[in-house]
Amino acid sequence: MKERDLQYFKTIGKIHNKIASSKSFDEAVMESLKIILENSIADYAVIWQADENGRIIRPTYWICPIDISSKKYLNGEGMVGRAF
Repeated sequence: MKERDLQYFKTIGKIHNKIASSKSFDEAVMESLKIILENSIADYAVIWQADENGRIIRPTYWICPIDISSKKYLNGEGMVGRAF
């Protein structure tokens, strides 16, 4: 097994343990994002959620240096490539 693959499994294990010991869903998600950032080359992490019609996505959880709570993207807008 390659070292990188082993690191992925270890990261998944850390996330699993954090979810199991969290007292709330919000805590589990935020702590999991922290683990992902600690074990990746990313600087920021965002989980986007689509609205009930699947037309707009908004950030629901994030770790980044600015408040992005007011950001939203319509289906097909705002990003290079395909967002969803």
